[in-house]
Amino acid sequence: MLIFYNGMSSLYRSASTRRKWLSKKHNESQCAGQYIRETLSVAAKRMIYKVLGVVVGVVFVGAGIKDRTHMSHLQSVGKIAVVDPIEGYSVRKSRGYSTYTAEFRFTAQNGVKIVKKQRFPEALVADVDARQPVNVLYDPNNPHDFIFERERERTSWMMVLGGLGLAVAVFLLA
Repeated sequence: MLIFYNGMSSLYRSASTRRKWLSKKHNESQCAGQYIRETLSVAAKRMIYKVLGVVVGVVFVGAGIKDRTHMSHLQSVGKIAVVDPIEGYSVRKSRGYSTYTAEFRFTAQNGVKIVKKQRFPEALVADVDARQPVNVLYDPNNPHDFIFERERERTSWMMVLGGLGLAVAVFLLA
């Protein structure tokens, strides 16, 4: 007396059929376990992306704050010096941006002659080309540490805001 239900006997199964049936059930549980592992790994990956995004955002915020602090320090204690006329400068173009570099020479208040090769902002290119005087603010305790007087409005606040925006966006969206 065999009663067939969906092509299988509900009362009697041979040993080979039973092994196949158990094997099939076992494979289904393996698939479920694999799905859980994949789901956990996706969640773990999302958490890693969140953490990395927040870390990158915090690095941008830290770099922006450090730059702002440095500029504030030089603006408060800095001495003004006029740079000697610049003989020439180099331009490096990459990804639509231009980086200008020149050798700057000036004499500090204590008579020390400073010579330093440094990048300068695009706003100074016209002055450099016209051989106009360029003013710098330097630290009297470390005259090699200077910024350009016209560089007071750097984009370091954009770094702070961009870093904050990135950290918040990644944390909320990832």
